[in-house]
Amino acid sequence: SVFSFAMEKFMAKMAEVQAQSGGARGGPAFPTTPWPPELRPPALSIVSALGWPIGALLLLIAGIALVRRTPIGRTLHLGYAGVSALFTVLGVIGAFQFQSATGAFFAAHPDDPWVKFFQGQGGMSGQGIQGAMLGCVSLGYPIFCVVWFGIMGKRPEQGRMPEEPLV
Repeated sequence: SVFSFAMEKFMAKMAEVQAQSGGARGGPAFPTTPWPPELRPPALSIVSALGWPIGALLLLIAGIALVRRTPIGRTLHLGYAGVSALFTVLGVIGAFQFQSATGAFFAAHPDDPWVKFFQGQGGMSGQGIQGAMLGCVSLGYPIFCVVWFGIMGKRPEQGRMPEEPLV
């Protein structure tokens, strides 16, 4: 997601805003130390986040082709299913890598201000589970596309609506 890329800058900006407004008011104080590199998203998460717009564009083109009942609509939907499944799996693996890396960083640096901040917010231990749950939801439509356009062999040009007579 976009937040994966922007988290470091977002947190720095929030610390700056909090400092300008006179400190934390009822909430946790943001650390002013530099963002630890160990808390940056892994490469697979970045690749997955960059790949999702490609899948969305492919699905848009496939949908337009399907509405027009062109034969390429079926192929594009199957292509979308493959691209989407690939980037979803990469994202889930990246989420588990991120959870493992942050867990190791938290254990090795218990006094780091960022570790204390995130542990006060509940930690980051649910990243892998969250990634797996989102992965299951994200695979719903690609699996439908594989079944509908692949296994069942539905073709956009089949089942054209009969033209209604002009009255």
